[in-house]
Amino acid sequence: MLLYVIVLFRFILAPFTDLGALDMSYVGRTLSALADVSAVLMVFIVGRRMYGARVGVLAAALVALAVIHIQSSHFYRPETFLSLLVLASYYFMLKIMDHRRLRDSALLGLMVGLAFAIKISILPLLLPLFFIYSFWIFVEPGGGFKLPPL
Repeated sequence: MLLYVIVLFRFILAPFTDLGALDMSYVGRTLSALADVSAVLMVFIVGRRMYGARVGVLAAALVALAVIHIQSSHFYRPETFLSLLVLASYYFMLKIMDHRRLRDSALLGLMVGLAFAIKISILPLLLPLFFIYSFWIFVEPGGGFKLPPL
């Protein structure tokens, strides 16, 4: 899937630049770097949501300085996009636990679907999904236990 996205962006940029067929690395590196910077932002948002702003800033700083993220962005590996989508999935899982909106559930499905389109190794993400929707079914918004309708 990522190869198609890179080719699409190269096709869009081709009339404005002098990119040849072998210069896809410029587009791939740029998209990968944007995905990695967005993942750092998502780490901050999830960390702030769960533990506070100081923890969010510390976690984002540690991720920004991690060598594996810089290396993956340089070689435009799919892991940068995957980490962004997984972090966005966890963010929407937290929003589902708080608000139980159908919009958050649809966005969670979109993020998980895109993550599966990139790599099947994201399969363990189904376990937190199971717990989130079990929480949605068996726990009332006030915190009490309820039985599902038959």
